Amino acid sequence: TTTRASDDARAVSYWREQIQNYDASAKASTRGMIARLDRDDPLGVDLTLRGASTRHGAGKRMTLYDYARTVKAAHPRKISLIRVGDFYECLGYDAVMLVMHAGLNPMGISGVPKAGCPVVKIQETLDRLTSRGYSCVVCEEVPQMNRYGQPTPPKDRYIAAIVTPASPNYVKGAASQGEDVDFGDGSAPPVIGLASSALGYTVVTVEPDLRRVSVLEGLTAEAAAAKLSAGGIPPPPYR
Repeated sequence: TTTRASDDARAVSYWREQIQNYDASAKASTRGMIARLDRDDPLGVDLTLRGASTRHGAGKRMTLYDYARTVKAAHPRKISLIRVGDFYECLGYDAVMLVMHAGLNPMGISGVPKAGCPVVKIQETLDRLTSRGYSCVVCEEVPQMNRYGQPTPPKDRYIAAIVTPASPNYVKGAASQGEDVDFGDGSAPPVIGLASSALGYTVVTVEPDLRRVSVLEGLTAEAAAAKLSAGGIPPPPYR
């Protein structure tokens, strides 16, 4: 449809911008990944290369590429990490971001650009991406019971969490693995608004977890700057 084509075009434009500043300065393996991207595809995946296929249609099981396309359509500016066995994998543009910003190596030197991290390294990988300002979609596999002697059925997946710079912790499975999750001081950073008028500056502080709003009016430019400097400027809670 026209709407989907427009959304795809905006997603492609965004990810092109993300890689254009790194094309020349990136290491050789990353440049090789960039060279194999299909820059007209929302995922950056060239389906003529080995490593990805599509069979999306009525009554058909989605391939990993098909599933990644559905996630990207809903979250065009987020990096998708999709559970595949003991790894979380990325395709195309997302794989390039993983190699550039999370310090991971490509999965192969030919075919569709892929990268991934072990399950036990998911939080570390997310921390590196969110510290760069990226938001991520983490997708998990639905547990399945396989009958003895029967072929393994295709995997079903679901979006388990949206991880952002303002909410960087991925807590699914942390308790069962015996991990401690650092939530900082236990509350989300406040959202701060600033407005100016003839009477001075107004600073509005919103603390979602505490359901509290405070307003300071009539501040001088120096006082407003001091208030912002003392509290810091938080990243957007969701984008």
